[in-house]
Amino acid sequence: MQNLKQYYRHIDLDDGMVRLYTHPHVTDVKHLESACSTVATAAHYFVSRYLDIPFDGLKTLTEIMKLQDTDENSHTYGNFRWFREEHRIQDTNAAFFTMKQITMALRLCPEKIPEAEKALIMPALDRVLVWFRKECSDYGYYYPNKIASDGSLLMLIASVRNDPTVLEEAYDFWNKWLDYTDEYGWGWGENTSKCYSAVLNDAFETALMCMDPQCQTYQRLLKARKTLLDFMAYHGSIEVCPSIRTYNHTGKVRNTSGVDILTGANALDLNAMTDENGTLGAGTIAELILHSIAPVYTPDPDPADFHREHIFGKSTASTFKGKNIRLGTVSQFPVMCGCDQNIDPIIGPWGLSWQSMPVSAVAVNHETSFLRYVTESGGERHTHMAIGLCDKTLFPDENIVDTYTFSAQERNCAVVARMVEHIANASSYFADEWYFQHFDGQIRTVGDWFVFDYGDCALCLRSFTGKLE
Repeated sequence: MQNLKQYYRHIDLDDGMVRLYTHPHVTDVKHLESACSTVATAAHYFVSRYLDIPFDGLKTLTEIMKLQDTDENSHTYGNFRWFREEHRIQDTNAAFFTMKQITMALRLCPEKIPEAEKALIMPALDRVLVWFRKECSDYGYYYPNKIASDGSLLMLIASVRNDPTVLEEAYDFWNKWLDYTDEYGWGWGENTSKCYSAVLNDAFETALMCMDPQCQTYQRLLKARKTLLDFMAYHGSIEVCPSIRTYNHTGKVRNTSGVDILTGANALDLNAMTDENGTLGAGTIAELILHSIAPVYTPDPDPADFHREHIFGKSTASTFKGKNIRLGTVSQFPVMCGCDQNIDPIIGPWGLSWQSMPVSAVAVNHETSFLRYVTESGGERHTHMAIGLCDKTLFPDENIVDTYTFSAQERNCAVVARMVEHIANASSYFADEWYFQHFDGQIRTVGDWFVFDYGDCALCLRSFTGKLE
């Protein structure tokens, strides 16, 4: 992997940290045009140390550690602020994304880390270990990318600390997670997400790196990883159809992620992966380093043009894969109670509908289109699936509605029923619509059907009215 060094993007640090010139994703500072990212800075630290790129590592670590919660009485003790500009911890996933990179440096290139830097890292590891032990004992298996990431760090920290007690806890965690996943499924459905399948795979690769390859837990986790990657391989570089927790708000056809190189959807061509300056970011390089030492995955996707993937309980994702068009539905969405249309006192509104396509179609040479709700109230327009990152509730007030989608699909035909409950909201417009963003064909009618004809394929839609019994 030595040739990665020539691709690494030169970064001018802002007082030891990486500044990102995008709006932060957390509520308190989302209005800022840029912010210094703890997570991006940690990736810079790992990649620089691993590839022998000169930089002031002690300064960088010092600035990162300033953002760790060191108050032992705090409920977020050991965690990190995601951005320097924050005044409190809002996204607790920062603990994983920050300490994964720093701990990977300890695991993969300890000889390159000066003692002065280790003196900063080890106490921080002790503090964050408290966080991961707590998280992994809470049995939040329904939130797969988060809990698997926490479990992978528990395993990684146990490995670098050579701590048999924590190592035993880590194995126990993974056995329980595997038991849950084998019996019930993938929680609220991130196995259908390009984005979060990549996070899950990184968590699996991190944990596998620290396990005994001869033990049963290793073999079971390897099998779970293959199941996840086989489903991604079935979709290739095309948007997963349907998808829970996709960030493909603009209806792109090709929604690439870090798993595409593994599944064969994209060849490992570093030149093709670079930005306009011919360089790669630290996060991408860190992921490539992890892939290079992970167990080899051989793609073995379902060859059929119709596939049904288990999500959770009795809920499944069905996909028809034609030559030029794909149709996908989730049999029941949300797939479990409590994962949509919520108000949290710390992070504010959250849920899955605003970032999900439980019913969608991909015209392979044109666009991804999908079913969505639309409301207008007081001059504000809200949609689920959302266009952007702000419509986490369907109405602007705090009266939460419950939305449900039920689908039955066989090959290229699907029947979808939608239901909304607990409406106590003012709205001048409320619709359920199929949303096209890049339609470039012709629309015609055949009886009660609307035919959206792209030329090389067509999507036929018909609405039914009536009461859902």
